[in-house]
Amino acid sequence: MTAIVSHPAQPIIIRNLTPLVGWIFMSIWMSGIAVFTWLFFRNGGFHQFDPWLERGVMALFWVFGVVCSGAMFGQPLTHVVFTTGTVHVRQRWPLKRQVESFAINRLPAPEIRQRKDSDGDAYYTLILTAGGHDIVLKEGSDRPALELLRSRLISEARFQP
Repeated sequence: MTAIVSHPAQPIIIRNLTPLVGWIFMSIWMSGIAVFTWLFFRNGGFHQFDPWLERGVMALFWVFGVVCSGAMFGQPLTHVVFTTGTVHVRQRWPLKRQVESFAINRLPAPEIRQRKDSDGDAYYTLILTAGGHDIVLKEGSDRPALELLRSRLISEARFQP
């Protein structure tokens, strides 16, 4: 007697590690600002300009660093696994983690959104809306690659019609 064994479809795993670039940049930036601030106070200023101007410049670097750190560290690293009927989403921030699971048949199909990058060039994000918020699956300037991934997800997963 021969047993018929059916193997479940391979899960689709998507990782978005793009925010890691911003995390690393802002870590280096803030470390540099901390070193320069320490040197500034240790030496009583840089003695190149008026002391108030030097303090103002240091304050502007700190304001920029704090605001940009909030923006960069607010973007999570994302790990999404599409299995038969379920999507598992793991998001990680520097000080927080969030794990969620959703039934695929209750989710709308992922969509590609276009925006501009800092140079004015087109930049695309593949977004999955789940649990009342948007989850960035992939991002980049290569729209055909994102369309191919979106098509694969739609053909292999069963999203809400």
